[in-house]
Amino acid sequence: MKRRHLILGGLGLGAAGYMGTILTGLAKPCGTGRPRLATLAGPRRIARALLRQGYIGRNKAPDAKSPEALATAAQRDFVAGDTVICDGWVLARSEAEFALACLRDDTA
Repeated sequence: MKRRHLILGGLGLGAAGYMGTILTGLAKPCGTGRPRLATLAGPRRIARALLRQGYIGRNKAPDAKSPEALATAAQRDFVAGDTVICDGWVLARSEAEFALACLRDDTA
């Protein structure tokens, strides 16, 4: 038996096993699905802290349609000095607005 056949056979068995676990529901394919609501626990916690300290916000979510767009907006806010202090952290205003939007979506 040639080494290449042994390697390809091993890869084929591994792929078949992985597909079997996906088809039976024991595993999910990598990188699929939407983020779970539990991943928004951090922004919601920040929003509650902002509200406790009296921050009102602009009542509109930032125009960030992706994490990259939110990061760009946050960098712009930091350069402009448009920041909010919350529990000792300095947040860009767009980050604070995003956190409040996450909390509003949860209660709506």
